[in-house]
Amino acid sequence: MAAPSLSRAALGAPRILGPPGAPRARPRRWSSGSRSAGTPPAAESPGSPGWDAPERAPQPLPKRWVPRAEAQYWHPLGPPTAGRVTFLGDTATGVPLPPRYSPRYVEAAWYQWWERGGVFSPSAPGQVPGGSPVLSLVLPPPNVTGSLHLGHALGVSLQDALVRWRRMQGWNVLWVPGTDHAGIATQAVVERWLWQHRGCRRQELGRDRFLREVWGWTERHGQQILQQLRALGPRWTGAAAPSPWTPAVASGRLRLVPKFHEKNWRTWMESAGDWCLSRQLWWGHRVPAYQVRPGPAPGPAPSPGAAEEGEGRWFVGRSEAEARAAAAGALGCSPRELHLQQDPDVLDTWFSSALFPFAALGWPEQGPDFGRFYPNSLLVTGSDLLFFWVARMVMLGQRLTGQLPFSQVLLHSLVRDPQGRKMSKSLGNVIDPRDVIGGATLQELQEKLQSRTLDPQELRAAQEGQRRQFPQGIPECGADALRLALITHNAHGPELRVGVASVLTQRRFLQQSLERAGVRAQAMEGWQRHPKAPRGGVSRVPDGAWLLSRLALAVAECWRRLEALEVHGAVAAVQSFWLRSFCDVYLEVAKVSLQRPELRAGAQATLAAGAELGLRLLAPFAPFVAEELWQRLPRARPAPPTLCRAPFPQPHALSHWRCPELEAQVSAMLELVRAVRGLRENFRVRGAARPPVLLQCPEPAPDWLEPLGPAFRTLSRAGPVELLPLGAEPGPGWAGAPAGSGTFVHLRIQAREELERSLEGPETPGDPKGTPKNTQGPPPPPFLNK
Repeated sequence: MAAPSLSRAALGAPRILGPPGAPRARPRRWSSGSRSAGTPPAAESPGSPGWDAPERAPQPLPKRWVPRAEAQYWHPLGPPTAGRVTFLGDTATGVPLPPRYSPRYVEAAWYQWWERGGVFSPSAPGQVPGGSPVLSLVLPPPNVTGSLHLGHALGVSLQDALVRWRRMQGWNVLWVPGTDHAGIATQAVVERWLWQHRGCRRQELGRDRFLREVWGWTERHGQQILQQLRALGPRWTGAAAPSPWTPAVASGRLRLVPKFHEKNWRTWMESAGDWCLSRQLWWGHRVPAYQVRPGPAPGPAPSPGAAEEGEGRWFVGRSEAEARAAAAGALGCSPRELHLQQDPDVLDTWFSSALFPFAALGWPEQGPDFGRFYPNSLLVTGSDLLFFWVARMVMLGQRLTGQLPFSQVLLHSLVRDPQGRKMSKSLGNVIDPRDVIGGATLQELQEKLQSRTLDPQELRAAQEGQRRQFPQGIPECGADALRLALITHNAHGPELRVGVASVLTQRRFLQQSLERAGVRAQAMEGWQRHPKAPRGGVSRVPDGAWLLSRLALAVAECWRRLEALEVHGAVAAVQSFWLRSFCDVYLEVAKVSLQRPELRAGAQATLAAGAELGLRLLAPFAPFVAEELWQRLPRARPAPPTLCRAPFPQPHALSHWRCPELEAQVSAMLELVRAVRGLRENFRVRGAARPPVLLQCPEPAPDWLEPLGPAFRTLSRAGPVELLPLGAEPGPGWAGAPAGSGTFVHLRIQAREELERSLEGPETPGDPKGTPKNTQGPPPPPFLNK
């Protein structure tokens, strides 16, 4: 199946934006070709994947924050406006990317396209191979009282990485989102809002009218929370429906990650006291308990006797009718004779939340979804909820379903600001993930605070905190950069510190990835891999074999880390391959092979394998950029329509690429490169200058330096390279530095040589200054210059 034609509207002329109040600068033109907005697709039949052009639904463009003047490239979001031109005709991936990384451009349409293609839906029975493994989990429901912060974003990013990884392996995945009713907090917020805006209290409204107000509040804010979550790009696959426990961990049936939480778990469970299940609130799940009250029941007059004897007794039921029948049976009277009054309290929020893993799958009915996806495979939540929520889910899961609700729990760190402070509204350091993704001015941040129901003193403190931390607002970073900034931290500790600076670091990583995409595109020009071409032995030069070995190592490390739920380690392995192996080394040295006809095809094949498999590795962590670049690669046919459905690289399938000996040799060569670069920097040898280099290495070195000589000269920008015997002195005009055990490099410094000549007088015939003094015979041949 061929890759889809992804249509987009053309980039119009960019405009220069500056800080608020800055004069408008002259636009800088960038011609990108045309991108088609496409036409609205016909109505699709249920179950048919809509792999057509990703539509850009009209919506207003958000305001941008820019720290300095930069070009903004319009993407087809929103209705046509003055000065904005849309061209039709070309496909989304058939034109160059903007010269500067634009998160809004890259992330604008892929999410909707994935949704239409059905990649977020669990496979129906019979659509997956028999025995296909299942990953099922619930998103810890955030409180419905307002917006999310970076702590929620961490949990979502960790879960989405694991979900995408398993889905690319062909697993049947169900990930159920939801929101928590947050009884105490929600009632307090709505009561404050009613007093501030209407001057009334809940007692004046009565219980029914007040609950209608709360439902309206939760519907508005619940949608806001879902929009915040969608901005991060998670692959949800469902919609939420509103005993001795210590052995659950000791027996190994329940695994806590990291393991040190098990001791706290046992201590708490062994000393747990009674749990008061009721709260004196109106908002929440009302306690299903009914008390027999004095006085006649509505309707015909009852006969005296049994009803009076039962006054004050309590009966429970899933409805009043069920409780009435139970009471009548116990008291030996007609249900119509009883006057019942329901307990006005509501159940504790954590009791209600503890039902979520199985209630979301239809419990108490045990339908197909319940049978396929319960118990859940995994729970990912904050470590502060171990006893509030996790323990209670285990209790009720075993009591009501007879099973543990999940077999693994990943308890991630608490997110704090760069100063180590807890996220607090009064400190103004609570960051909405959307403000990091899309950017926000300080004015917009302050206006958002004013729109929330805050105490006046709390509002002033929060605004002051924002002014101190974000005097120029928050720059646009994109969802991929935010996800990477969160999951590159080790989330297994007690806390992690995240600020906008760390997100900008990840944006620079994505910027470099897209910049190198142009290099790859030029290198791959005119190349098409045969669909059945073997992937082994695609390179005839050692640097190509080294790249494939590094790729196989990255795949193995990524798998090992993800299996252990160490997402940060998997991301480190992937980024190390992309930056240090693929971009910094291979893309540079491959330029030589690409210029030689006999090596060009092999270099292109190695580039294709490294880029395509590398993007598959990146996909669970930075899905938008990975999809954008993957769609632009030449791929073997048939190919999946989306990177989301491309198989995740398997370690055993690439094990034949591993060559530890070659990796060690290239590592030693790169030490030489770093030493030469350091000398160039120290002596200000910059630009296109390629001075001669002398190497002093242990005896085995020449065996591997000769085939790696071209790569060494390319990366170090060296001129002629010769070997200098150990113990020999290079003479005047050379600067040296160590480069590993027993290895030295010497760089010819022309300015220093000329200075020494002017100070020492004319050269003696037959003994020119600057010639290496070889004390062990004639100089070796410059074999590294082949």
